[in-house]
Amino acid sequence: MSTIGCGYGSEWHLLRWLGYHRQELSAQVASAVGADAVEWLDLEPNLKPRDAFGRDLEWVNLDFLGRADPARVAWARTWPRARGRVGPHWDAVGRARFGARTEWLLVEAKAHVGEVSGDCGATSPTSIAKIEAAFAEAGPSFGVADTNAWSRGHYQLANRLTLLHVMNTNGAAARLVFIYFCGDDVTRYGGGVECPPDADGWRTALDAMHGHVGWAPGQGPLGSRVHEVFLPMDAASATSPAA
Repeated sequence: MSTIGCGYGSEWHLLRWLGYHRQELSAQVASAVGADAVEWLDLEPNLKPRDAFGRDLEWVNLDFLGRADPARVAWARTWPRARGRVGPHWDAVGRARFGARTEWLLVEAKAHVGEVSGDCGATSPTSIAKIEAAFAEAGPSFGVADTNAWSRGHYQLANRLTLLHVMNTNGAAARLVFIYFCGDDVTRYGGGVECPPDADGWRTALDAMHGHVGWAPGQGPLGSRVHEVFLPMDAASATSPAA
């Protein structure tokens, strides 16, 4: 878990919603994904805490699944170094109920535009080749034939889509939920940061991200399993989320 800002930042705001407005958060997410109800997993306990915030760890990769689960095994085979604390970290993991059926919810939270950008940091030719192969295999699930741009610019979206592909093609029904916080205090970041005030303010950056990877929300066989939720700083101001 990265250092949590005091009173600002996506980790702080999500922690506040989970701690003080969990019912409203669950209702917002359930509405976005079309579920009857949502439940959240506790974070993974850290048996060797280094500081007050180090007592709990974000879930990494598919470690919330059993070791022998086919999806977890497939991900370890697909992604380089998908073990330990290396790999996708989740801001929250939950379960959505659709009648008698349940699906996994994997949550990414963002509070400023800079959080949606980034390049692949792999340097090993073997790792790079493995990542590119994983992207190429996942691309058709999202209607993308050319994934050459997935390692640059918006790498995090690309690897999250790839993991979603692996889960859903290996027996672990799952959905991605991107939570975008609106109206964060830009002065707390030290300059050069854009914190959109509302969903419309986020749209330009999100459209650019989607255009870069060649994917639009809803596109492809698994595209309907990716959702956006826009949350204000004040839970009382929350409105129905966009799916």
